[in-house]
Amino acid sequence: YRWKGQSGRLPGYPVTVADTIGAGDTFLGAVLSRLARRGEKPLDGLEQEELEAILDFANRAASIACSRSGGILPAVFNAANEIAVDAFLRERIPFLEIPEIVERTLEAFPPREPKTLEDVLAADAEARRIAAARI
Repeated sequence: YRWKGQSGRLPGYPVTVADTIGAGDTFLGAVLSRLARRGEKPLDGLEQEELEAILDFANRAASIACSRSGGILPAVFNAANEIAVDAFLRERIPFLEIPEIVERTLEAFPPREPKTLEDVLAADAEARRIAAARI
């Protein structure tokens, strides 16, 4: 990472990788969820130590995502994110509410393994309903 003229690296978490799908989304979602807790101006006053704690949390979340095979949560994340971003663009929610809606949708969604494309599409539709209800 690079922050306020400083560069740094954080170690990853060793896991047996089952699937990397969703690792980047999980990482970014984890970062945004922690930044959203900092209020209206999440980067104001953010120091290197707290940034590293946020990035460490995101590394852990992404490693967990990589340790699980398949799963439907990447589709759920994407669907909830699209609903939340649309609500932001329509000025129905503030920007920092986007990761909160995504996080609450993921928490409310029962994890399951998709077997068919129809399973993925059904999960997408369900996640969109859950996210929309939180706006």
